[in-house]
Amino acid sequence: MPNAATPPQASDFLVYMNLEHGIWMKYPSSWERIEQPGAAGFAVVFLSPQEDPFDEFRENLNIFVEPLPQPMTLEQVVAASGDTVLQQFQATFLEKATKDQIGGRPAYRTVYTGSMMERALKWLQYYVVSGNRAYYVTYTSEPAKYDLFLPMVQQMLGSLEIG
Repeated sequence: MPNAATPPQASDFLVYMNLEHGIWMKYPSSWERIEQPGAAGFAVVFLSPQEDPFDEFRENLNIFVEPLPQPMTLEQVVAASGDTVLQQFQATFLEKATKDQIGGRPAYRTVYTGSMMERALKWLQYYVVSGNRAYYVTYTSEPAKYDLFLPMVQQMLGSLEIG
């Protein structure tokens, strides 16, 4: 079974597709997938395998889809989200939001550190607007493991399509 240090082969990937929310992506078959519909939006979370019995945090990639209450530009979504991140996670931005592309769409990308439930974490986040929805694509890791899982996450992100 592949682990974080051993990249899976092409045959070790599964396809996640959600037509209702316009998401298509490949993810490692060893990662757990959890869908979380809610009043505020829809989320799908991909959790890395537990590395050992003492592994208390599973690195993850999640996609949150939020219906926009009114038309908003990508820049407006990024500005509103940045304020929320600063307040909720006492975040320090390592990379300010910069223009990028993901899922075949224009995006902004940022990297930040902060804490959640007294655990230090590092995030890579992409912001996308498609139609009347905002997409937040976020890789979350313990800071010491960020670079270890990043190549796998980049493979997953490289396959992402947002419709």
